[in-house]
Amino acid sequence: NTLKVDATNNRVGIGTASPTSGYKLDVVNNGATGIRIGDTSDNSRVQYQLDNNVATTTISKDGSGFNTEYKFKTQNTAGSLVDNLSLVGGKVGIGTTSPSKKLHLYNATGGTDLLRLEVADSDSAFIVFKNSAREWRMGEHSQEKFEIYDTTASATRFMIDTSGHVGIGTTNPESRLEIYGNNNTTSSITLRNTNPDRKSTRLN
Repeated sequence: NTLKVDATNNRVGIGTASPTSGYKLDVVNNGATGIRIGDTSDNSRVQYQLDNNVATTTISKDGSGFNTEYKFKTQNTAGSLVDNLSLVGGKVGIGTTSPSKKLHLYNATGGTDLLRLEVADSDSAFIVFKNSAREWRMGEHSQEKFEIYDTTASATRFMIDTSGHVGIGTTNPESRLEIYGNNNTTSSITLRNTNPDRKSTRLN
């Protein structure tokens, strides 16, 4: 079963005498399975291209030495190749082949959403920001409110409800802006002037 040519169905099997229907090339091994393509030069390029009568999908690897990158491109019959996804030096680029950060989204024109995060039910959906000292969450609360949450302190720091009311220190603001504090030694609002001849105003 090293190599099987199924001339009747125009299929080739490697490691199998019965190449699977729907695949022109079927590679099977009892253990690790894969296809290895090598290049003796330092600057290699490997490209996989999938075509039908409507569009083309191209996956290519470019690079010199260990500085490698993978590109995923698509092309319709009347257009040119479009860069959809690039993996470069541990960075991911969507719409760009030169990502400058771990995740870089690019669109040639404005007026469109670049990122959408969605859950199928009515539960919360958050983005998490974390370093070695603190963790924050920002997103939609399960009560359909926008929330900035201090995970480390287990406290909501900022909230906007569905009526447009803003709460700082409270999750249920009853007016357009409600600032809540329960510490008698700390002012709720401070208006500060950098001019030393002017006094700061504090509201408790």
